[in-house]
Amino acid sequence: MGVVEALVHAYDITRGLDCAQEPPEDLSERALARLFPDVPVVGAPWSTLLWATGRTETPDRPRRIDWRWHGAPHGRG
Repeated sequence: MGVVEALVHAYDITRGLDCAQEPPEDLSERALARLFPDVPVVGAPWSTLLWATGRTETPDRPRRIDWRWHGAPHGRG
C-alpha cells in the first residue's frame, strides 16, 4: 500500500509542477497485481494504476470515484 501511496502522491505533486514522471513498468504491474487484482491492465500499467486509484479517466473507462484496494494479507483471499 505504501508503494501505491508514494507513486500516486508523487504523480499528484509532479503533475502540479508540470514535470510528471512514470515509475518503472514492473513496479506498477506488481502494485496492480497485489492491490487491484480485479483490475485488468489496459494499455500501460502506470496509466491503469492511475485509473484504478481514481486519478485519471480513459476513453473506455470513466474516472473511478468509489474504489478500494485489496488489502488482505498476502496469500489470503
